[in-house]
Amino acid sequence: MASGVLDSSRTNADMIVLSLRGEHDTFEAERLAHALAAYWDEGDERPIIIDLADATFIDSTIISVVLRALQEAERRERTLLIHLPPTAGEHVHRMVETTGLGSVLPLVGSWDAAFARAGLPSGPPTPLSL
Repeated sequence: MASGVLDSSRTNADMIVLSLRGEHDTFEAERLAHALAAYWDEGDERPIIIDLADATFIDSTIISVVLRALQEAERRERTLLIHLPPTAGEHVHRMVETTGLGSVLPLVGSWDAAFARAGLPSGPPTPLSL
């Protein structure tokens, strides 16, 4: 069983950030799918960033959820990016490289790159005050 955390605390007025920290497998894949579905169902049009900066392990179920989310984003003409900086776990980088997903996924290596690809002013995401 994985010991990962799915965190949306860096979501702000400009973007939705779903951060995966630690290890993620089937259980967390379901939570990620539900979180993404909630944003789609609400009609929220902010860009969605799946942040893997602090992920140490992801399995094929996480990749499957990300691929389905990418298809859904394209269908809805929405921006979905994967934040995969050097700080992400070695296994996470290896998973993306060995599967060839680096050529399929909309990867960004920094927050500045994420903001630029999403057409937003540069800078790290800051929490939305509730």
